[in-house]
Amino acid sequence: MITKTKLAIYARYQGNFNAFANAPESDVRMMDEDDFQVIGDLIHRIARERKLLTSKDEDEQTMSLLEQFCDNHSTIEEIKRFTFLA
Repeated sequence: MITKTKLAIYARYQGNFNAFANAPESDVRMMDEDDFQVIGDLIHRIARERKLLTSKDEDEQTMSLLEQFCDNHSTIEEIKRFTFLA
C-alpha cells in the first residue's frame, strides 16, 4: 500500500532506485523495493496521461491502479503532484 510516508521516502531518493538500494535500514523497513517500483510506474503512467500519450482505457486503468495501490484519495493527489517533477 502506497502512503504519503512512502512517497516522502521516494522523493528523498529522487526516484533513483540505485540510491534507494543503498538506503539505511530505517527507510527499507518503511518501504520495500516493490513499493519503490510501483510508485515510479504510477508516476510514469500519470506523466504519459498528462502529455496526452494514452488512450481512455489506459487512463481508466491508471486510475484503477492508483485506487488499488494508494491508501486514500489524499495519497493519490500527492502522487499526481509528483508527476510535475517527472
